[in-house]
Amino acid sequence: MAKLTRQEILLKLAQSSEAPLKGLDLISADLSSADLMGADLSGAKLDYCDLRNARLSWAKMHQINLNTADLRGAVLSGADMREAKLVDAKLDKADLNNANLSSADLNGAFLRGVKMGFANLKAANLSYADLREANLMGADLRGADLYGAELTGTNLKSAKYDRETRWSKGFDPETFGAAQVNS
Repeated sequence: MAKLTRQEILLKLAQSSEAPLKGLDLISADLSSADLMGADLSGAKLDYCDLRNARLSWAKMHQINLNTADLRGAVLSGADMREAKLVDAKLDKADLNNANLSSADLNGAFLRGVKMGFANLKAANLSYADLREANLMGADLRGADLYGAELTGTNLKSAKYDRETRWSKGFDPETFGAAQVNS
């Protein structure tokens, strides 16, 4: 896969409304504060990438690799991140409202103060994630794994979970406002 510089990536974006970044190797690229709104990054490798404060609303990021990437303060509202790999990624204070993170791997991710209102987190792996002070209001947590996750101060009001959702031993999601649903 081709390795592109920040300038080459941004030039490609400027030249095409199709956002030709699908499947590219962008490991360790500096895309901080980049405007990638609506870009198709599906299958791209952005491990260790700097995406601090980047705008990725409505981006197509299906099966993207963002392991250990820095997405602090990034705007990913409405992004399609199904099956994304975000192991140990830094997403503190990011906006993931209405994002689709179904079956995403967020094991050990840093999500302090993240906005994930009404996000689809069905079957997502959030084990050992730091979700302190996160807003998961209305999020779909059916089948999600939150074992070992730090949930102090997390807003789970109206979040949905089911029998398949895995919580740390002794954690009562209903005291945080979540509701168990059938299926």
